[in-house]
Amino acid sequence: MTFLSMLFVPLSKASAAFECPDGPVLQSATATAEDCPEKGKFKIDCEPGENVDLDRKNCGIINLIVIGINFLSALAGIIFVASIMIAGFQYMTGRDNAGQIQKAKSRIVMTLVALVIYIFMYALLNFLIPGGVIPQ
Repeated sequence: MTFLSMLFVPLSKASAAFECPDGPVLQSATATAEDCPEKGKFKIDCEPGENVDLDRKNCGIINLIVIGINFLSALAGIIFVASIMIAGFQYMTGRDNAGQIQKAKSRIVMTLVALVIYIFMYALLNFLIPGGVIPQ
C-alpha cells in the first residue's frame, strides 16, 4: 500500500477515533466531520469516549484549568524572583542597620518557604487533575 493510498482510505464507522482536518482527534466510534470543532472555536464540554482517559486533549474545561494554573505558576515565579531581588537589595543597603539586615534575611527565608509550599501544591495539582498540569 503506497503512502497516497493510505491517505485516501476512508475511515470505517467501527473505528475508535476520527481525525478532524484541523488536527483534533475525536475518540468516538460514531464521530463524523460534523462533530469536529470549528476552527477558532473552543469547546468546553468533556466527551472522552469509551475506554479513553479524560485529559486536557478531550476536555475543554480541564484545558482551561491547566492554562490558568500554568499562567499563575509563571506569575508566582516572577514574584519569587522579585522578592529575592528586593531582599538582596535590602541586605546590601543595610550596612550597619541590624534590623534591616534581619528583615532581609527573614524575607529570603519566607520566600524560600513559600516556594517549597508552592512546589508541593503544584505536584498535588499534577496528581489530581486528569492528564496532569505539566504540558506534554
